[in-house]
Formats: sequence, C-alpha cells, structure tokens
Amino acid sequence: MTTEAPVPGAVPSRAVDLAAAALLAALALATLRSTFADNGWWVVGGLGIAAGVGIAAATRSWQWPGWAGGLILAGVYFGFATPLVSSGSGAELLIPDRSAVGNVLRGTFSSWGELAATLPLVDSDGIVLLVPLILGLLGAGVPALLAVHTQRPGLPMIISGLAWTLALISGRADDGVHLLEGACFAVIGLGWIALRGARRTGEDQTREPMLDAVRLVMVALAVLLAVGSMQVLVAEQQRVLWRDSFAEGLDTSNIAMPLAGFRRYTRQPAGYVDNVYDERLLTVRGGRGLRLRFAVLDHYDGREWRAEADPSPGDSQNRYLRVGATLDNPSSGPAVEVSVKVHDAWRGNWVPTAGALQSIEFDWPGERNRRPELRYNQATSAALLTSRLNGGDDYEFTARLPDDTLSADLQPSTEPIDAQVWEQAAFLDELAQGWLASAPSPMAALLDAAAALKQRGRYSDGAFGWETRFAPGHDQRRLDAGFVRARQMVGNDEQYAALVALLANRMRIPARVVVGAVVPRGRVVAGSDVSAWVEVQVADGSWRTLETSVFMGRRPPEEDVSAKPRRQRTLAPPAPRVPTEAERAAEQQLAEAIERQQREQERADTLRPRRWLLLAVLLGLLVVAVPAAKGVRRNRRRTRGTPEQRIAGGWRELVDQTGDLGRPIAPGPRPQQAEALLGAGRLARIADAHTFGGRRPSDAEVVAFWDEVRAVAAQQRAAVPWHRRLLARFRPRSFLG
Repeated sequence: MTTEAPVPGAVPSRAVDLAAAALLAALALATLRSTFADNGWWVVGGLGIAAGVGIAAATRSWQWPGWAGGLILAGVYFGFATPLVSSGSGAELLIPDRSAVGNVLRGTFSSWGELAATLPLVDSDGIVLLVPLILGLLGAGVPALLAVHTQRPGLPMIISGLAWTLALISGRADDGVHLLEGACFAVIGLGWIALRGARRTGEDQTREPMLDAVRLVMVALAVLLAVGSMQVLVAEQQRVLWRDSFAEGLDTSNIAMPLAGFRRYTRQPAGYVDNVYDERLLTVRGGRGLRLRFAVLDHYDGREWRAEADPSPGDSQNRYLRVGATLDNPSSGPAVEVSVKVHDAWRGNWVPTAGALQSIEFDWPGERNRRPELRYNQATSAALLTSRLNGGDDYEFTARLPDDTLSADLQPSTEPIDAQVWEQAAFLDELAQGWLASAPSPMAALLDAAAALKQRGRYSDGAFGWETRFAPGHDQRRLDAGFVRARQMVGNDEQYAALVALLANRMRIPARVVVGAVVPRGRVVAGSDVSAWVEVQVADGSWRTLETSVFMGRRPPEEDVSAKPRRQRTLAPPAPRVPTEAERAAEQQLAEAIERQQREQERADTLRPRRWLLLAVLLGLLVVAVPAAKGVRRNRRRTRGTPEQRIAGGWRELVDQTGDLGRPIAPGPRPQQAEALLGAGRLARIADAHTFGGRRPSDAEVVAFWDEVRAVAAQQRAAVPWHRRLLARFRPRSFLG
C-alpha cells in the first residue's frame, strides 16, 4: 500500500472514509440479526467495527504504512478470537500458545460451517462468534485501511461488498433483508466511491479520463447488479444460503431405528436380549397425556422405514442440525413445559420430545454437558444425539402442540411424494387404487382402509409357542406375502404402521411412521407404553396423527391346525365407484408432481457433486480473464489513438505493470514517478516531450518507445522474487483505480 501525502482538508475526507467503512460493516452485520438468540454477537461485531476503524485511523494519524496496520489488525483479531475458541482461562488467554493459534486459524474457516449447521436461534457463544467478529473487525478494518492508505476509489468497496455477501448467505431466508437495507448499502457504497474518485488530486496529467469514467461506472454497475440481484432473490424466496446448500446434517445411516427393533418394547420370553417391556424408560413431569415422539421415520427403502438424513436437497429444515437453547420454530397451539428423567433402560441416540420444540435445556453437570451433540430436524420435529442418551441424562424442554386431529374431510397435502417411497410401495397399488375409487376423498379412502385392516387383522408379537412363526421386520416381503396378502394377517405395531404409511403414500397422501408413547397417568413411560403410529400431511402443511388404534386391533391370531386347504382371505375394498372429472384432474396433477419431483431429485443428485467443479471452473475463468484483459488493454494502448496517446499509453502500461509487481507508483508528474522505476528516466523525458512539446511523433518513434517500455518492464520484473512475477500476471490491481 502506498501512503498518500497529507493535503489540506484530508481530515474530513478521512472521517468520511472511516464512517463509510463502519456503516457498510454494520449493514453487513445487520443481516444476521434474526440468526442469533441474544445480543452477544452485536457486542462482538460492534467491538470489531470500532477496533478496525480505530486501527485504520491511528495508523494514518501516526503516518505508519498500511502493512503495519494490517499486522495490528491481525494481532487484534487473534486477541479477540482466542477466548472464543479456547477452553482455557487466565494467562492462557492473555498469552496464546501454539495450540491456541492453531484453534483460531481453524476456527476462522470452520466457524462459517458451524453457523450454517446450527438451526436459528444460535447461541452467542463459542466459535460461531468468529463470524460477527470477522464481519466487524475485518469487514470494517480492511476497507478502512485501504481507504486511508490508498487513493483507488473502488478498492475498499470490494472488501465491503464481500463482507455483505458473506453475511447475506450466512443468515436466514426470512431474516428481513428489506429493500431499504440493500438500497442503503448501495447508496452509501456508490456515494463513497464517487467521493473518493472526485477528490483524487495530483493525478498523472496524461491519464485517460474516459478510462477513469468507465472504471467508475463498471464498479457502480457491479454493486447495483449485486445488490439488485440479492433483493430479487430475497423477494422470490430463492436466496442462496450456506445452510441450505452446503450445511451437512447428521448422517443417520448408523443410527438404530426403533421400528426395526420394535420387539424390544413388547412382551417376550425370558432371556430375550435387551427387552424393556416391564422396565421404566422415562419419567415425564408436566406432560400427562402428552404424545412423546421418540423417532420420526420418513423414508422407506424396501427394507425398513428410516429417518432420512437429507431427503430434500436445498432445504435445511429436513436435516438434523445443531441447535441452541432456543429455537425459532413457529407453530400454533398451546405451550407446554416438560421435564424428562431418563432411566437406565433407555438406550439409543433419540431424544424424546413433543410437538414443535421451542427450547431445550439439559441437566448434565460439568463435563457431561453434551449440548454440541444435539441435533434437531424441523421438518419431522425429531431430536437425537450423536452419541447415546443414557440414564441420568435428564433434560427439560418447552414446545407448542399444534392440532394433530385427522378427519375424513381434510384434503391431503399437494407436496410431492418421496419418489423412492412411491416406488417401493408399488406392491400396494391395486389396494390403494381400489380404496381410492370407492371413497369420496383420498383421506376417506385411507380411513376406510385403516378400518378394514383393523377388522381383518390379528395382533401378535411372535413371542410364544406357535406364534413365533410371525416374524419381525417390515420389508416388502414381510408386508406383502407375509402380512397383507397372507392367509392370516398377523403382526404388531411394526407391520401395521409400516403398511399404513406405505398405503397412504401410494394414495398420494404424504405419510411417515412415528415411534413414541403417550405419557400414562402415572407419568412413568415403560416399554409396554411404546407404540407406533402414522402421521399424514394435510393441505395446510401440518401433520396429523392417525392413531394406532384406528388401524390395529388386539384380537389374537387363530391357530391353523386344519389340514384342509382354506380359501385365501385378502384385504379387499368395496366395489369401486366411477371417479369424477375433478378427481381425475387431481389425480393427474399429483402424478405430474411426482414426476416433477423425480426429475428435480435426479437433477439435484447430478448437480450436487459438480458444485465444487463449477466453482473451480469459475475461478479458472477468472484466472484466465485477468491476463487476457491485460493483453487486450496493452494492445489497445499500443495501437489505438493518436501517436501522442500511444506514447502516453506506453508510460501508463509501464506504471501499471510495476504496480502489479507489488511496487505501486504514486500519482504525479512522470519524472517524479520515474524515480521509483529502474532505468525509466529517459522514457519519462521522451513521454513528456511528445505530450507537451507540440511535435507529433512518428510511427517509428512510437514503436521504439514501446520497445524500450518492454525492456524497462523486464528490468522491473527481474528485480522482484519469482513468486511476485507469477502473481503479477493474475493481479487485477491496475484495473481497480
């Protein structure tokens, strides 16, 4: 960075630069205002802004070079960041050791991912506070340093624009980024560029005024285009967010699914491994009659119902992400406060909750606090830990209980059915179509089918005597030939809930399986209280409960001791009726929605691995674009315009090439600039003579001048290390001012 000479009136200009840098950083920080749970992040970001601007002002007042300000800024950043990423205290925080420095360096990059992988509202604590610190300290300090130590009008605004973009994509889609905010950012930024451009003094007299104007217009258009595009994306609710695009939820492939092991909760013979039928699992206070949801299973792969890790690419609400003490989880219904005591018989990763979770606190003393392990899925309202929830891991939560009543007059959701679930449920298509054709609505058809299942079916846990022939599991074979099409349809919650959820999806009603328990009168949930039910999504987007008692009875099976063949008894719907035109149209729309979802899923699966490849290609294009643009500019300067302009262009080319080497030349008369260039005194005299002498140079003189420019430029390159020569090819510095 070069230090501009003090001129009269510089203090007001310096104050404008510092104020603009601070305001733009504050606007960038403001986009995170609904991401955090409290105001601690504002304190960190505000202190960062004040420190960054203060460092820039101090270094300018003391006439220190810009690089010294950069070192101070880095030191202050490490000083602020160390307490946020370190678990030590006292002297360890005042004198960071090597590990603390490593933690800060790692946290500088990982904090963005931590913020993106945490559901709002995010606690203002720990590593995530590095994000507002970076946006405040560096988002204000770097532009302020550039503003007071350089005269390039657009250079500081580039850093401010980068901070704005990073903040915008790190926040939330509904965080209130209004048009007024974007307009303020654009007005302040463009006004700042214009003021800095207008007050540039002592410029090279041969500088091309049209080129200056074009540069200023290009920067202005870039800022307007960026801000305008962001506002359009916000208005259309299509804003690109790190949380939606890149935040990875917990991988649930290794998490045990309670439906597949449902016999753990049923009466089994002595010696059955890990049976908890008669054991206490949970003691629940404040939730008598509450429907606790242990696990929500929303994906079927032909073998079992599972909790899908990321069923909707581009939508972070369907992922198991970190949570803070408080969640911004809008929901209607009454609020409840529940405390849960976990007994030793509870084993697994799942954390029982109810309704739409609003807050959660763990009563885990000292080192046992494992809050960073908690994950929550807003779409399924299910919570789990990355490691097991064990006896003594007690907790309290608040939630809102939305209306979950299901009736035949409700219309199903128009959301597309999961493509794989749809395909895996194809073996139920004949039954589904029969019930749909014989009922006035899809929901009525589902309730009719549930009643028929209850009437025909029998209940058995396959535990004793001859009933052991009724195997566990809910894969396609067990549900088809071994259950719904068997001579005697026998199973427990596992088979009934799995079948009904598949049947609902085949009727184009989004459905999923839930394993949980209704808290009994004594408030102690035992294994015998655990059941599985089905939730279906209705037109308003809410999920309604199809209780287990609606589709499963408790009649025992009949022992088949007869050797005579018996007539096959299958689940058959009543005689079909002819669907109406409206029903046919709705059926067609749902079919098209399924096909559209399949295409979008295939496209997402194709594009997702290519994101980084696309980014690499874009970076490659940028790398190629800078040298190409320099070549075009050099050729235009050498071949376009009058001989005097071509001579002036040659000098400008030499100055720009030297600046790209990291040796910027301050604006001023050519002889003064030549003092900083090796062997350029003669070129400066020739350029001044042809520019101000009144004699038009010949083409041969122009060619000779450019040959000498190339020779002097080669001397400049030879005087710097090899890595600066390499970087000079791709450095866009000469285009920025």
